[in-house]
Amino acid sequence: MTDEEIVSLVILGEKEKFGELMERYEEKLIKYVTFLLNRKREDTEDIVAETFIKAYQNLTGFEDDKKFSSWIYRIAHNLVIDYFRKNKIKEKELLDEEWQEIGDRVLIEDEIIKNEEKEKLAKAFKKLNLEEKNLVRWFYFEEKSYEEIGDILRISIGNVGVKLNRMKKKLKELMEQEK
Repeated sequence: MTDEEIVSLVILGEKEKFGELMERYEEKLIKYVTFLLNRKREDTEDIVAETFIKAYQNLTGFEDDKKFSSWIYRIAHNLVIDYFRKNKIKEKELLDEEWQEIGDRVLIEDEIIKNEEKEKLAKAFKKLNLEEKNLVRWFYFEEKSYEEIGDILRISIGNVGVKLNRMKKKLKELMEQEK
C-alpha cells in the first residue's frame, strides 16, 4: 500500500493506519533531523515527534498529487528551521567523519572524488549554506528526484536543477580555493 493510499484511509477514519506511516518514516526522519541539528538525541526525537503530530493534524491539507515523503520532509525541515530561530543557533557544522563519508559518496561531474581531494571537499562542504547541504543529502544520499526536492522546497523542477548545478559549481570553486 502506498503512503498516499494510507493517508486517504486515515482521512476516511482509519486513524490507526497513521502508525504505518510513522513506522516507515521514523528512522529516516531521525537521520535527517540529526543530520541538520547535530544535537542531543532528545532534541532530534522531539522534532520528529512534532513532525508526526503536525502531519497528522494537517493530513486534510496534504495534496494527493504530491508524494507524502516530500510533504513530511518539508514539515521536518520547517521545524528544524524554527528550532534554529527559536534557539538562535547557526547552521551546524558536521563532524569531520560525516564530511569524510559525504566525500566518499558524492559525485561531481560524474567522477568519483579521488582520495586526496576528500579533505578539500570536506572543507568546501562546511562553507555551504543549509539549503545547499540539504540538496546534497536529498539528491545524493536519499536519491530524491528533482520533483520530490521541488515539493520539499516549494520550487519548480527547473529551479531544482539550477540550484544543484550552482551548488556543484560552488563546490568546485571552493575546492579550487583549497589548493
